[in-house]
Amino acid sequence: MMQFKISYELRNHGWAIVSLSDGQTTVERAASGLHDSLLDLAQMALSILSGSLDSTACFLDEPGELQLIVRQNDEKASYEVLWFPEGMRGKTTSRQDSEILLQGVTTGRRIVQQINQVLWKIHEQIEARDYHRRWGKEFPLHEYQRLAEHAKKM
Repeated sequence: MMQFKISYELRNHGWAIVSLSDGQTTVERAASGLHDSLLDLAQMALSILSGSLDSTACFLDEPGELQLIVRQNDEKASYEVLWFPEGMRGKTTSRQDSEILLQGVTTGRRIVQQINQVLWKIHEQIEARDYHRRWGKEFPLHEYQRLAEHAKKM
């Protein structure tokens, strides 16, 4: 149950690699800078901490879209990683339009810790100014600081 892992590695200008794993299966995809997936992850963590029952982070590829969907129920959090093929962006999508690549159960706390680790690693490696220059988006500093404060209390 606790094996869930997220990594988000920045690559060349405007690209990253997102990796999601349940400890046995790993899903790895490119994430385009056309969408602010790092901000999605930061907001997902804050949403989980605030008690939201559902949250989603999107990772655009060219073509296609990967989605991490988290649903909380008490202490447990179920997750699904869905793949939407080419042509789905900008259209109304449903689960029928997707392929389930990974699903499982962990805790909301585990997901928040994983996201906080992703943000910490990127923040330590790249200055906010350089992040903006390379990806055309602001590093989600406010969200990162809120998560870091929460992590101190854990």
